[in-house]
Amino acid sequence: MCLVHDLAEVLVGDITPFDGIEKEKKKLLEKRAMLALVQDLPESKQAELLALFEEYESQESDEARFVKDLDRLEMCLTALEYEEAEQIDLEEFFAAVKDKFRFDSVRVSYEQCYQQHLKLQSLLCTSSRP
Repeated sequence: MCLVHDLAEVLVGDITPFDGIEKEKKKLLEKRAMLALVQDLPESKQAELLALFEEYESQESDEARFVKDLDRLEMCLTALEYEEAEQIDLEEFFAAVKDKFRFDSVRVSYEQCYQQHLKLQSLLCTSSRP
């Protein structure tokens, strides 16, 4: 499920809330992309991959919710990497998911990542002072 849920991005890109695309439109684009990606596979594999994709999208299972938490954490880790490389502040990515973690183990990792973000921003603020 961790791999399958992002497959549609191969065709549609990583659509974020900051892109201004309505949630329903995003879901439709990703569903169409998944159907296109699996069309040449045997029917059993198509069904398996589409079922995992739908399970993630529906967020009805613990596994799907855990993968969603991991996806949010991965977004923050990527934001932190960009911050370090580009010396910028991407607070909006951390703020967007702050209270959305459902699993304590992932929330703890987020908090560690967020503390790194705050430390980096503090260093950037002090180094930019005359």
